[in-house]
Amino acid sequence: MMRLSANPPDLLTEAVIAPAATVESDEEAPSKGVPMRRDDEVEAIAMDVAMRYERGRGWTPTDVSKDGGRKGSG
Repeated sequence: MMRLSANPPDLLTEAVIAPAATVESDEEAPSKGVPMRRDDEVEAIAMDVAMRYERGRGWTPTDVSKDGGRKGSG
């Protein structure tokens, strides 16, 4: 049996998410930075890591990445 507590969780770590470095330009207009792009290899690795983690916790994850975000649109 698990005991649940109403106390706030212990903070283990934190991360700062910052945009990619901008490319310097001689133009007077401010740079909008480097646009993000999809990387299928990185996406596959991230999905594998996440699925392994969830299975390791005893959960049964479902990969819905092939659904294209259209769940329930029928």
